[in-house]
Amino acid sequence: MAVTLKNNTRRMQVINLDHSVVCSEDDCRCTRQRTGIQAHDPRTGEKTVRAFNRRLPGSITLTAKGSDGDTVAGLPDGVARLPTVQLLKGRGELAIELETEEVLAARKADAEEAKKRQADYAAAVKKSAEAAPKKTASAGTTTAPAGAAKE
Repeated sequence: MAVTLKNNTRRMQVINLDHSVVCSEDDCRCTRQRTGIQAHDPRTGEKTVRAFNRRLPGSITLTAKGSDGDTVAGLPDGVARLPTVQLLKGRGELAIELETEEVLAARKADAEEAKKRQADYAAAVKKSAEAAPKKTASAGTTTAPAGAAKE
């Protein structure tokens, strides 16, 4: 199941995600960062670097009500269990909607259609670029594309 969050206030809301609640074993949405700590041994004067990986949980930003970005859809259902989300929902500042399979299927179909339109547009741009007359750098004259009739 997926969740949709909608901001009901006229101010921006930022919700910090908790790794233990939102992420699952097979789907972790945290950013991984490699960090190092430099240690100094005062006796020998040797400096060593100890490196380790950290997980940095993400956040969700909802803009003010009535503007673009006041609704975020397609979030994992663990987001609805976050204490911050529950608190904002209790105050009436945030609306939570569980998305049904039909909504998810419609969103997937819209994404596929958008991808197809983007591919069609890229093909049309490429075709028009190939058909356009090309300028030569030295003479400043134009040449017709290969296969075009000469006058």
